[in-house]
Amino acid sequence: KVLLQNAHKNQTITINKHPLNYDAQIGMTPVTLNDQKNIASVSYFAYQNKSNPSRSITFIWPGGPGASSLSSNFLESGPKKIDLENGGVYSNSNTWLTFTDLVYIDMPGTGWGRVKNEKDKSTVYSPKGDAHIFSQFIKNYLEKYGENYDQIFLAGESYGGYRAPLVAINLLKDFIEIKGIILQSPLLQPSYSFGSYDNIMAYALAIPTYIRTALYYQKLSPEFQKNPQGTISKGVEWALKDYLYALLRGNKLDPDQEATLASQLNKYTGLNLEVIKNHNYRIPMSTFRHTLLADQDITLDYTNATLQANQIESSDGMYIMHMKSVMTPLLEVYEPAIQYLHKTFDLDNFGEYVNYFDPSSVWHWDNNDPLPEQVISVLQDNLVVNDKLKLFIGVGYYDTDIPYMVTEMVISQLYPSHLKNKITLKHYEGGHMFAANKKIQKRFTQDIQNFIANPHLKHMSF
Repeated sequence: KVLLQNAHKNQTITINKHPLNYDAQIGMTPVTLNDQKNIASVSYFAYQNKSNPSRSITFIWPGGPGASSLSSNFLESGPKKIDLENGGVYSNSNTWLTFTDLVYIDMPGTGWGRVKNEKDKSTVYSPKGDAHIFSQFIKNYLEKYGENYDQIFLAGESYGGYRAPLVAINLLKDFIEIKGIILQSPLLQPSYSFGSYDNIMAYALAIPTYIRTALYYQKLSPEFQKNPQGTISKGVEWALKDYLYALLRGNKLDPDQEATLASQLNKYTGLNLEVIKNHNYRIPMSTFRHTLLADQDITLDYTNATLQANQIESSDGMYIMHMKSVMTPLLEVYEPAIQYLHKTFDLDNFGEYVNYFDPSSVWHWDNNDPLPEQVISVLQDNLVVNDKLKLFIGVGYYDTDIPYMVTEMVISQLYPSHLKNKITLKHYEGGHMFAANKKIQKRFTQDIQNFIANPHLKHMSF
């Protein structure tokens, strides 16, 4: 069963003792292929500020691929927030609705939307097909409501950050100009997140995350712990210069040089020399997560180094234990959110809302398609062709899925060099899903409000 009707409700939240009236809509819309074939249906949540009508609209989606929009909606930026600790729903004082209207989009297979035919899944579940679905949905939505808005923004998290440039370029081809793209912990260059013998750059770009994590757990020397900023600064410089050069030299290093390299890695990561040497001075993120606190039989979370998980190696263990920072909110938000929606909209044909599905068995990364590695060039095209486009990127210092230095390095390669003046890069004391962290949300929301409101941006800092 799927959602059989669209529904509106006028609602009110209270922020700083002031009421904010808004229109809440849940709905479903078909999406066509080549403007002919109905290939899938997409469900969505839309919020329109009635107290202070906005001339901007932001389309938001999560990552995965395979996640619904519930977490983004009810844990991060939507008008209502789920209290995961005590239950219930309350006004979100950090909602983006105070400065932009919001539309949360569920990819087909999540929410109430579905791919119409089994044979169409190979088209829908691919980078190009996925981007087409989201682009077509936005185009359809704007045809109905677009006259209300002067500025259009896109916001994507994780794989949603990979999706966003593809959607933006599709819309530009239809003469729909995007004002800004907001990326949270974006997947822009997958190869730089996973090291291998033919890709040593990833090992160097992970070192800054290792340093900050080792400092967090008090695993470095007293001298290093006493001056954390100095340790980070010198460690990052060492990683991107001496360490990377040593990796490039490979087996040409003599024994003394290898000993120096091992010693420096030990000083900056807190890992023991045996682990370092056994991995030939190339430390994968998985090894770091498993060994930093191995003396306590603790492994670090898959996406947030400040969280810990039990050492379970089964696939269920990976998703439920190692990915606590991602999967716990996805699991815990579902029941109270669905109860709230059912009560609020009083739908008879509510149907099954799918919060998450693992698309790995049906997702198609075409080896002959350059998109999996070249989305950053699509982002560059967007910035060059669309003169009005600006870009906001938020990264977490403790992200062990997509290390923050990976994003910094990728963005620094965008040319012509003046493009950096269109980019705002912000760092947060969190992991991959930093925007769901209560301690971070206020600052993050303020940063997004400034980004949407301010056309004169400071360039990124490296």
